[in-house]
Amino acid sequence: MTVDSDFSIVGPGGSVAGSFAYDPATWSVTFTPAEPLMESSYYQVNVIGQVDVAGDVQLVPVGWTFSTGPTLPSYKTTLPLVQKH
Repeated sequence: MTVDSDFSIVGPGGSVAGSFAYDPATWSVTFTPAEPLMESSYYQVNVIGQVDVAGDVQLVPVGWTFSTGPTLPSYKTTLPLVQKH
């Protein structure tokens, strides 16, 4: 599977670059974007040209969308140290 020919993900900034990891035990592919996705944004995923175990090639594209949520603010809390007696 390659990013350019078989799999595409497009967001507000255009195509998303990344890498793939295939797990043959679960028949799953994990895509990891090269850069963090933009918060509160929609992305479109398209897959075509995959080959099944019988050697049949996927001719009809499959696509879906997803959205990211907002980045939560981080807080720093300082707690006083308690000495044990």
